[in-house]
Amino acid sequence: MPPLTQIVSEESVRQVAEDLAQENTVFRDAFRNISIPDRTGSTFDIPVPEDKLGEPTVREPGAEFDYGREEYDAVTLEREEYASGSRITEEEIADNSFALLEDHIDRHAQKMAEKLDAEAFEVLNAAATSAAPQDDVALPAGSDNGDDMTFEDVIEGMEVLESREGGYEGDILFVGTDAKNGIVRDLSDRGTELGDNTITGNGVVTNYAGVDIAFSNNNLLTDNDAILVDTEYFGYEGEWLPISTDQEEDFDSQSTKLQIRWKGDWVSTQPESAVRIRG
Repeated sequence: MPPLTQIVSEESVRQVAEDLAQENTVFRDAFRNISIPDRTGSTFDIPVPEDKLGEPTVREPGAEFDYGREEYDAVTLEREEYASGSRITEEEIADNSFALLEDHIDRHAQKMAEKLDAEAFEVLNAAATSAAPQDDVALPAGSDNGDDMTFEDVIEGMEVLESREGGYEGDILFVGTDAKNGIVRDLSDRGTELGDNTITGNGVVTNYAGVDIAFSNNNLLTDNDAILVDTEYFGYEGEWLPISTDQEEDFDSQSTKLQIRWKGDWVSTQPESAVRIRG
């Protein structure tokens, strides 16, 4: 039996896995991507301006320049590796090598996508549930009365972000199943062209009042909750190693080992640019 790599190229396997994993992201969209330079160690610092730089002033001819400078804090990305693998025997390969490999790739890529999105959610949720000094309402924002989430709840979340020192403008609303159903009913009642089947899968599905509504069915957002975030300021995803696959022949067990890996981390640079909302 020829090696699996002679039947299906490693490049094909890697591309399929990367495409599947990247397509199935929701909460990772809250983060901007930052390139980690080659040969970087296990940590990478990102400077965060403290907004100390003064504004320009009127300068009279011949007058000295006012030389100021910005001050910076730093947040740190810490490299983590996420990995999984499968062992496929020669007998299984002989029966139906391509279908079997394709199924393993699909499953591993989907599991990897779910894991990475869950890790990104932990960073986002920790920030969204932390109050800022300027807040004059208890979190979560919204009516928090057990009823369906409506866009009025979202507007209250917008007001919370706008009142904070950064004057943030939420551009993505992440919703779970309960909040999604309430939003669909509310927007439909408002006469928008949204049917009950409009928001059905993971990812950004519609835009209303300048806000992308992104639905996740991975049960991370519960209790009729949503998270509103200003993605221009929130944080970064740093990637040391993109989705990568390897195939290795194990002659002792007469099998092929398939592996999938990703290396990276997420960090919030301005956590006050996210808020949790409850209907």
